[in-house]
Amino acid sequence: MMLTSSSIPPWVQSRDVHFWMTHGARPIACVIAGEALHDAHPGRDKDGPEWTEALLDLFRSLRPSVEAAAARKFAAGSIKPDGTVVVLTGDLA
Repeated sequence: MMLTSSSIPPWVQSRDVHFWMTHGARPIACVIAGEALHDAHPGRDKDGPEWTEALLDLFRSLRPSVEAAAARKFAAGSIKPDGTVVVLTGDLA
């Protein structure tokens, strides 16, 4: 069974975007490094008064690619000891 999208909204914490996916009925915590989002879409401002919303907008625009990368990592067993799937720049290729 693959990971699937969750309707729970993403949020920013420590300049990273956290989001949930599901594996059957089980929620799976996922996170993508803010730098990975900026690397995937260069030219976006990394700072400024509205950086949190800008980071979320960037995540939303790349969400299918980010979720596909998280699903690949989960399927490969590449998860943190706490069960979190972490997506980095190299995972978005």
